Amino acid sequence: MISGIFRTLHERGEYDITVRVKETKKAYTFELIENNSRFSPAHLDMMFSKAKRISVRKEKSPHYIEFFNDGENFVIYPYRAGIPFLVEKVVDNKQ
Repeated sequence: MISGIFRTLHERGEYDITVRVKETKKAYTFELIENNSRFSPAHLDMMFSKAKRISVRKEKSPHYIEFFNDGENFVIYPYRAGIPFLVEKVVDNKQ
């Protein structure tokens, strides 16, 4: 099961978004932790416009999500429109 804190960061610093992800059998739960964006991506803003916590079904979802490297990063394509976002797991050095 996928779980952890993930971050998408634009290379020029236009957006910096951190989310907590938890996987269940049928869905992924995304909780918005931090949104430090100069120019926030509209499709990500739309996903979190009504609540800071959303559930995205694995089947028949309006969003495309694909995980790579055993859950270390993923691509999310909100509403299957605009641009996809690469989201990487935040490494905790307190081990």
